[in-house]
Amino acid sequence: MATIYRQELIRRYKEGERDFSRVKLEVDLSGIDLSGADLTGSRMDEFYFERAIMRSVSFVNAQLAQSCLDGADLTGADFRGARLSYAKLRGANLTNADLRGARFSNTSFDRANLSGANLS
Repeated sequence: MATIYRQELIRRYKEGERDFSRVKLEVDLSGIDLSGADLTGSRMDEFYFERAIMRSVSFVNAQLAQSCLDGADLTGADFRGARLSYAKLRGANLTNADLRGARFSNTSFDRANLSGANLS
């Protein structure tokens, strides 16, 4: 599984690439806009024993099916309309996350913090 680091991800996204399926993403992606990206099967969980930090990331309409976000700090992340089928969010911090219209079939939220999250 290839690793994509922050600057490379930003560059490729700005160039119009949206398919980042089955990759491992760097630990701190805070504030990045990944709206509409295909992150199917990607790993964004603990990276080299550090907790993944993705505060205020925009995953609007993104494909996150089968992705692993276990233990990630997703405080204030925007998941409106995202597809999270079979995703793993065990122990993730989703405080104040916007999950309106997101699809969660068979998604694992064990021990996830959903304080203040919008689940409508």
